[in-house]
Amino acid sequence: VKFLTDTAPSQYDAIPTVLVVDGAANRIEWSFYDSAASAYGYKGYSGGFKNPAGIAAASNGDVFVSDTFNNKIVKLSMISNNMSYQSSFGGQGSGEGQFNVPMEISIDSAENIYVADSGNGRIAKFDRSGNPVDAFSVADGFHPRHRANYFGSIGAAPGQFLSPVGIAVGINSGNIYVADSAGRLQVFDPSGALINHLFPGSNHLPGNSRITYLDSDLQEQ
Repeated sequence: VKFLTDTAPSQYDAIPTVLVVDGAANRIEWSFYDSAASAYGYKGYSGGFKNPAGIAAASNGDVFVSDTFNNKIVKLSMISNNMSYQSSFGGQGSGEGQFNVPMEISIDSAENIYVADSGNGRIAKFDRSGNPVDAFSVADGFHPRHRANYFGSIGAAPGQFLSPVGIAVGINSGNIYVADSAGRLQVFDPSGALINHLFPGSNHLPGNSRITYLDSDLQEQ
């Protein structure tokens, strides 16, 4: 569930909105303060969903849904109380712009989109049109260090992920907060460099935790 303010031109300007991902029913649901709940979606690949898991909204009314088992991000448009399909991006794989079981989504202050790419063990960044944003310097076993739209890899070491499922971007700092299914919270700066982490053994998150909203930046000690 996410709460937001609809800033698209409509009769609902500045009224809080609730967005819900109903993965089992392959749809999303929403309601405005003064209206009944509405729903969009069905099971399928072309225009439909397959177990959607994450949702985020931009200031112009665009809504982004992680279509988890179709391995893509679906872009919808919400004007007033009507939702319509706009486009999608992604596809199954490990290359730039591809996903392997995408989970939660977050949007930063510049309205770039961050995706917890669970099966690939990484965080990926896109602009609002779905184009990869090569904001990170990465190296792997096949290529020398290069710019890419993702950071992270599968593993248990600090800076690595065991199925990242939750993500949020700090409103002021742009820091990236990631929870993975091993109950770990890690904090990265906007370049993808590790700042801090909480692993099981002290204060930690339960498995399959999802960070869905930051009211303000966390204060590191």
